[in-house]
Amino acid sequence: MPDVTKIKLSQKSAVAILLAFVVFALIFLTLDKNGVWHQKTIKFSQNNTQSVDYVKMKSDYLSGLKFILSNYLSEAATANLTSADFIDKTKKSSLNVLALTLPAEYKDTHLSVVLDLSAIEKAASDGKIDVIKLKLKDLSDLMTSLR
Repeated sequence: MPDVTKIKLSQKSAVAILLAFVVFALIFLTLDKNGVWHQKTIKFSQNNTQSVDYVKMKSDYLSGLKFILSNYLSEAATANLTSADFIDKTKKSSLNVLALTLPAEYKDTHLSVVLDLSAIEKAASDGKIDVIKLKLKDLSDLMTSLR
C-alpha cells in the first residue's frame, strides 16, 4: 500500500482543484446573493440598530460646544496669547470639540471651530497676535450665534 504522505499532486491536479474551489465559491456567492445568508445578515443588522434621538444629540452638541468655547474664550481673555500654556489650552479645547458627537446640520460650524482653533494654535506658535485676536473674535461671534 502506498504511503499517502509521499503522494505528490501534479501541477494540473493542483490547478484543477483550485479552479474548482473558485468556481464553487462564485456559484455560492451568485446563488446566495438574495438567499438565506443575505437575509440573515440583514435581519441581524436590523435587530442591532439603535435609534438616535436627534433632538438630544443637537442639544448635547450645542451645550458641549458652548461650554468648551465659553471656558476657552474666558481663559483667552486673560492669557498671554503666545505662551506655551495658551497653546496647550488651545490644543485641549480643539480635542474636546473634536470629541463631541455632532448632528449633520452642524458640520460646517464644527469645522469652522476646529479650523479657527488650529489657526490660533499656529498663530500663537508664530507670535502673530493680530491673527489670534481675529480668530478669537470669530469664535466669540460664532458662539453668540449658536442656537
